[in-house]
Amino acid sequence: MTDSSQLFDVLGALTLGGLLGAIGQGLRVIAGLKKMNDDAQTADASVEDLFSAARLATSLMIGFVAGVATTLSLGPAKLMNVDPSASAQILLGVIVAGYVGSDVIEAFTRNLASVPAPKIDAALFARTGAVSLPATPPSLPPPVSSTPSLPVAPGRSVTFRGPMSTFGGPHDPGVGPNEGLALLEESDIPAYPGLFLPQQPPGTTGLARRLDPDAFYIACRWNYDDTPKAHLRKIEVSVVNPSTGAAERAQPVDWGPNENTGRVADLSPGLAHKLGLSTNQNCVVVVPLPESAAPAAPPTPATHLKVLKTDEIREIFGRFAYEESAPRGAIKITDDWAKDNIVTVEIAALAHLVPNGEIACNKAIAEPLRAAITEIAARDLLDRILKWDGCHVPRHKSWNPARDLSAHSWGLAFDINARWNAYGADPAPKGSVGSVVELAPIFESFGFAWGGYFRPDSARDGMHFEFCRRPSSSGQIV
Repeated sequence: MTDSSQLFDVLGALTLGGLLGAIGQGLRVIAGLKKMNDDAQTADASVEDLFSAARLATSLMIGFVAGVATTLSLGPAKLMNVDPSASAQILLGVIVAGYVGSDVIEAFTRNLASVPAPKIDAALFARTGAVSLPATPPSLPPPVSSTPSLPVAPGRSVTFRGPMSTFGGPHDPGVGPNEGLALLEESDIPAYPGLFLPQQPPGTTGLARRLDPDAFYIACRWNYDDTPKAHLRKIEVSVVNPSTGAAERAQPVDWGPNENTGRVADLSPGLAHKLGLSTNQNCVVVVPLPESAAPAAPPTPATHLKVLKTDEIREIFGRFAYEESAPRGAIKITDDWAKDNIVTVEIAALAHLVPNGEIACNKAIAEPLRAAITEIAARDLLDRILKWDGCHVPRHKSWNPARDLSAHSWGLAFDINARWNAYGADPAPKGSVGSVVELAPIFESFGFAWGGYFRPDSARDGMHFEFCRRPSSSGQIV
């Protein structure tokens, strides 16, 4: 095959991917048109008042670009030489990518510079829309989740946790046609592009009805002493679905909901949909404080658990033969040690983070880990665990072959909320997205030392918890 014919094949595959993506976005548009028609009838308005040809064209273009991005991630050859036994799966995956649209484009562009390039599992993507990101370079622990990360807000934060609802837009019966917003005025509209509809909906004058329900905005019962209006107008807050770990940013626009509702936040319909939340489901809202209002970080306790030295781990939990493996820094256990010592413990409370809640770990930590998670759930702190980032991962420390083996090799350590608690950085402070500060004393009471206390500061590892109990005189781990 000549170079020119190969080029045409690639261009054909990319065009096919784009068209499939546009079909996916078109399905989303059809659903939106049906809802628009229903809303128009409810509001005694015409569909023409609500319909925007420009937005339709933009949506289809987003689907096309998402389809092209997915084709590039899969490799154009997958569409050039589709296996009949897998064709439906691959084509459906590209259509789903088009339906998801901007999320796929964001994931693709965010990882475009990574080496190796992102890969998409067509079967997984067709079911869930999840993009599997490439492994982090071996000097860092590899991430295992595809949920978009949010930058940790500077300084400290305040957090709202509890049930949510939705509000705003042309057809929200919960707000009056002339109701305004506590934080924004009509003169602010140009400063917040995309937050409001191009025109005031017929029969209304209030900004609450002019909000674009697809935009990401939020109302909470802000404490203006801690977070003044001027501060809220220039920040975005982090909103998390604690059941899935999905997180997005949103613009504060109003004060509410009424305390009598029992809810802590009102989200835009688009934000609630993106996070997979329905009315009265719990959410977490993290609001960065102004620098001047930031409280001091909690001090390191005078006494806390210390991890075992690697030689102590070998003496207590056994030695094994191994060989170097891939990626760089990983090892492969070559004898029967893992068969005799690694078990699968089922922790139902983590089933939303790990398939079936099943975690491979050392048999010595199975019950302490289960008990710790049970206690965390009993204290209503389970929503602090946003990601489970691995336990039994045979490798060297920091994925560096020049260093000794990590406690993960023995299945004695686990990582949670890794993307918010990077190795060598200060752990996420209490109240911020991904913080595990409140969990540390609970895990320590069950024998797990927290890496957030490691010294020197360059060795801090806020994601890391490591079992460090020694055997008693009877030989039992206590």
